[in-house]
Amino acid sequence: MGRFSLEDINPVLRDTGKWPQVDPRALSSSEMREIFSARKSAVEMLVKDERRDLITSKTGISGTEAIRFLLRVVSPHPDGGIWGYRALIPWLHVGTYVRTITDLCNSDLAIGFSGAFSQLLETYPDLRELIEDEVFKGAKPESRTGTHKRNSRLYESRIQIKSIHQKFLDLCREKGLNKPLQGPTNPKGLSNSGPRYPFNVKKRALESLTKFVHKLIETQPSRSIPARFGAEAAKKMQTGDGSGRPLQAPFTRIECDAHRIDAIFCILIPTIHGELVRKIVRRLWLIVLEEVSSRAALSQHLCLGEEPTGEDVLEAIRLALTLWEPRKLIAPNMKYSPSACFPSGFDPRFLGAKWEQFSVDGALANIAEMVRRPIKELLGIEPIVLPRRNKDDRPYIERFFQTFEELGFHRLPNTTGSGTDDPRRNNPEMAAIKYTIQMEYLEDIADVIIANYNGAPHSYHGQPPVEYLEFACASSGKWPQLIDPRDAEMLLCYRETVVVRGSIKDSRRPYIHWHGVNYSNDALKHSYALVGKKLTLLIHRRDLRTIRAFRDNGAELGVLRAATPWDRMPHTLEMRRAFFSLRRDRRFRYNTDPDHCDPIFALLEHLEATALKKKVVPPLYLEVRGLLTKHLEEFRDQVSSRPADDADNKAKPQNNSSEKRTHDEPLQQNAPLESVKALNW
Repeated sequence: MGRFSLEDINPVLRDTGKWPQVDPRALSSSEMREIFSARKSAVEMLVKDERRDLITSKTGISGTEAIRFLLRVVSPHPDGGIWGYRALIPWLHVGTYVRTITDLCNSDLAIGFSGAFSQLLETYPDLRELIEDEVFKGAKPESRTGTHKRNSRLYESRIQIKSIHQKFLDLCREKGLNKPLQGPTNPKGLSNSGPRYPFNVKKRALESLTKFVHKLIETQPSRSIPARFGAEAAKKMQTGDGSGRPLQAPFTRIECDAHRIDAIFCILIPTIHGELVRKIVRRLWLIVLEEVSSRAALSQHLCLGEEPTGEDVLEAIRLALTLWEPRKLIAPNMKYSPSACFPSGFDPRFLGAKWEQFSVDGALANIAEMVRRPIKELLGIEPIVLPRRNKDDRPYIERFFQTFEELGFHRLPNTTGSGTDDPRRNNPEMAAIKYTIQMEYLEDIADVIIANYNGAPHSYHGQPPVEYLEFACASSGKWPQLIDPRDAEMLLCYRETVVVRGSIKDSRRPYIHWHGVNYSNDALKHSYALVGKKLTLLIHRRDLRTIRAFRDNGAELGVLRAATPWDRMPHTLEMRRAFFSLRRDRRFRYNTDPDHCDPIFALLEHLEATALKKKVVPPLYLEVRGLLTKHLEEFRDQVSSRPADDADNKAKPQNNSSEKRTHDEPLQQNAPLESVKALNW
């Protein structure tokens, strides 16, 4: 050691107040506490540049030893800092053992192999590479992008240490370590006869290899966890513990996710003999939007398809931005609590409330352009996309779904439970049929559960979520910005460009042809100048009976109505495509007379016949039936709201074909009552 000077140590490292501390009371014996106290005093005196003889007289530690302890204190620690006072703990090794003797071949000795394994890996780096390659499955150290590159080799799943040990020995044999070393004796006078390490020890370095593998796993978790414990454990490691999450103001962050309901339902399908047959409906998806700061659910939407679509996500957003009203419940024994509500129905200042962040997972329905563009246009934000199937990235909505199931579906006899081993799961298909637990009840159950949840005290803040939301806004004086709920209806609309057809020469009035159906109105029929020119269509995804049209300069041309019989029942593009596909393949009969047959009812009858033959109901049948059922309910509400003794209405002719309609007029007013009555299953 050369001449020591405090100036050689960084002034920042000389600040004893920033050194990692040690609790002396945690030391196991009084002897250790005395030794530690003496070392600590000696180092602190040395940092203050006191005389060496004074340090020795007060602590019993020589100046040379005090300097050695100080250098240990400021040396780097594996955690990225310095050792600090931890380096002064008695009998604690700060550095690693470095072996100096080489080529020890005598196998008769019981000692003398300390550090031999580390020395072997340093002498033959390809041995270390072999071990790391097997433990990490070829994952290289982390790159600048934060990812680990892998080679194309196929590795054994969670390889055992014994298998690594065998490959390790095979490579050692290739290097000739199992053969005697030729040459004179080593510096300690021991013979070089016999095999070299690891073949000159009893277990062939198995214990040293085991310790080395465990150390690799512990010191490089980003590489070892994906390789040894799977992708789910790797996702868990990438997620924080939540301590760094900032407190969110109301409507700052909204989490959206889809949840597959833990219950089986049945549906009643009529037969040609007038009977109702019970058929099983596969588990359906529920989309929920939750406000993070209050834990309030903003909306819920039931998906009838096999998987949630972008249209379902937009519908859930639309419901969150429009007024919530209690449903007319048909499920037996279901009722709202007095405080049940959603935020949009609790306070007018929450109706159409905008939010700043929209957190979703990486499902295609969430990241589709049909979802991103409307959200950007209406709310001015881009969705925050996080990895799929990682519950820790969006913990609030995931915890909500657990509460949702415990409050409702896990209490029903038709529940599937939280998994196949859940004792609550007891033949849910049979229970759904036995107790006639119908799919139509599902929307009622979900709406009641979530509305009651919003009105009940929450363990997070002790208040009902909707009341806490109002309290937080009133306390801060910051209420959310509002958008017109009518603008939210535009979320389900999209635009397309078409060319106007027609011919004045052939006396063919102007019209447009869109997905197999002609559209026109009085204004377009007399606008021969538009033939061959383009129109922009504003299309509602869930009702293709009418389409709003705009000229190329943006001027509105009005509402175009589909040609008969496509102007009768609301339908989606998927339903129309399914109809034309079945008809083209001649898979069902359809009366082409538009005055006597409705294509949507024909599709419904065909899907009913198909559902009766199958064990599980087709998803398209559920969508058609759900859309027509909703149309029936809206039509009934309109009929019941009309005065019963309105003689003028009774005297009016029912010819609606030539009436002009504005785009704000409800489409259901023109639906034939005879057709709608057929929806009453």
